[in-house]
Amino acid sequence: MKLISLLLLVCFTHASYSKDPKRLRATLDDNASAENMRSAIMRQLAMSPEDLPNDSTFQEVSISLPIQFEFGSAELTNEGAEILSKAAQAMNSPELVMLNFIIEGHTDSIGSKEYNLVLSEKRAQSAKNQLILRGVKSDRLVALGYGEQKPIESVDKIDPSQRRVEIVTRKNNHE
Repeated sequence: MKLISLLLLVCFTHASYSKDPKRLRATLDDNASAENMRSAIMRQLAMSPEDLPNDSTFQEVSISLPIQFEFGSAELTNEGAEILSKAAQAMNSPELVMLNFIIEGHTDSIGSKEYNLVLSEKRAQSAKNQLILRGVKSDRLVALGYGEQKPIESVDKIDPSQRRVEIVTRKNNHE
């Protein structure tokens, strides 16, 4: 059953590990539905420690979304707002409504580290605000910006895919 869950995860999303081996990241494209997002989170939360590269107590589950912003700003594009609308639907589903989420903003390495850090914080807050407007309770959300500090390892540091928002939750596997 675990193998089937893992195969389904790979078929519907692109899963990869970031620098932190405790984080399982599913990257969804902009056509992903709210159901795809909910299912990806549920599949990841259902994975056991032996499915991960190390045997850890806590598993971070992350959905990387192609949230687009206006160049050099924290203003969402229409497409970015639509993706966050789907994410809000998923987050408010009965299976996920009890979870809290960290909204992480990330940038590529173009620009100064200080500028990228501030920009990523503003973008994470903008994404959080959009989720709140779509009905996700604010006390379930924390917005954090990391600038260029946590790149996707398999991608060039200036690649546009580094400019992303990740929605992260943590699960204690011993619950």
